[in-house]
Amino acid sequence: MKKILILSLFFFIAGRGICDYVALYHTVKKGENLYIIAKKYGTSVNNLKRLNNIKSSVILPGQKLLVKKIHRKTSREKISFAKRTSQKSAVWGYRTVYYRVKRGDSLWKISKKFGVSVKEIKKWNKLRSSIIRPGEKIKIKIPKKPPKIKNPKPIMNVSAKVYYTVKKGDTIESVAKKFGITPEELKEANLITESDFKVGQILVIPPKRILSEQKHTETEIEKEGNLRSEVVEEALSYINVPYKLGGASKKKGVDCSSFIQLVYKKFGFELPRTSYYQYKQGICIKLEDAEPGDLVFFRRGRYVGHVGIYLGNNLFIHASDKQKRVTISSLEKPYFKKHFVCVKRILPSDENLIAW
Repeated sequence: MKKILILSLFFFIAGRGICDYVALYHTVKKGENLYIIAKKYGTSVNNLKRLNNIKSSVILPGQKLLVKKIHRKTSREKISFAKRTSQKSAVWGYRTVYYRVKRGDSLWKISKKFGVSVKEIKKWNKLRSSIIRPGEKIKIKIPKKPPKIKNPKPIMNVSAKVYYTVKKGDTIESVAKKFGITPEELKEANLITESDFKVGQILVIPPKRILSEQKHTETEIEKEGNLRSEVVEEALSYINVPYKLGGASKKKGVDCSSFIQLVYKKFGFELPRTSYYQYKQGICIKLEDAEPGDLVFFRRGRYVGHVGIYLGNNLFIHASDKQKRVTISSLEKPYFKKHFVCVKRILPSDENLIAW
């Protein structure tokens, strides 16, 4: 009844010309995920992500999601809405600050300080070279931080699902056949049509309906164990790949954050490009509770500036700028012990996984 009254009030206001659309929001409850919410409101997971400007599928209890925008009918008002939306889109994701260059500064130091790349700083300031002078003002665009939520807990049971990233040449039929399901089941699980199917899209692959309930449960448990093992295995495949600041290729080189981004992306987890903003993802856990596949973060100066993947037994794998390659290090080393910040969990927990 309360939702109906709120929605009616929005329609009344829209009819009086005060706003150009009706905004319908949903507050996330424990046990809900994007798929459940999308199905409830007759929309798609991709549409929810677009409306809320989010890339990850992880949502938290208490989080407020925009689920629908119901536009008014007149073309004049639609143009007005489109204009305001385009103006907002430029500022929703970033805030602009100006930094005055100090003696000893370099673009690399400034990029690390603000968690952005040197390439981005050059683009924002139309710089052709990396030479900067003391006193010079540098424009920096900082991504806005999401609202803080007290005691956040992951609620999306990713272990019960398989994720697949659409590749060039894929079709709904070919992906469905690959996983032994029908195209209709694939469409229903993702609330998509043929026109929604795009390269780079992450699809939820539903379990085969012909499986018995017992076999289905065993498959889910097996998948959960395999996910962390596969993440660790993928990370270890990068051993001795050269370190390259700003690099994002297994062949040409990686830095610490692109290494994490590439490994996690293979399993359907979209993470930010820098270690500082990767640190903003997931939930913080104690080191003694860490499992292989979790992320370990370290401080450089006042900010988080380094990240690796935990392997177990206080070991972690990371792209080391000091050793100039992807290598395995120990958290017991004085440097890492001193600069350790925390462990962050993004993958589902697996208590039965043996440490590496």
